[in-house]
Amino acid sequence: MCVFSVDGTKQVTMNLLSNDELQRWLESFAMCPKLVIDDSCSGAISPAQPQRIEVGSVRSVVSERN
Repeated sequence: MCVFSVDGTKQVTMNLLSNDELQRWLESFAMCPKLVIDDSCSGAISPAQPQRIEVGSVRSVVSERN
């Protein structure tokens, strides 16, 4: 998972070992206002094509992955 600043600069890259770990991070980041989560930099657990997820829909996307 990658965290970028508003201008597109990569700030943090994390290698996640499981979908459960990803879900915990997504739930934590979902509390941040105006955050957009983009899973395109994760080769191990990302879907067939990259997607951008608005924070309001994160919980439903996470629950569908399980």
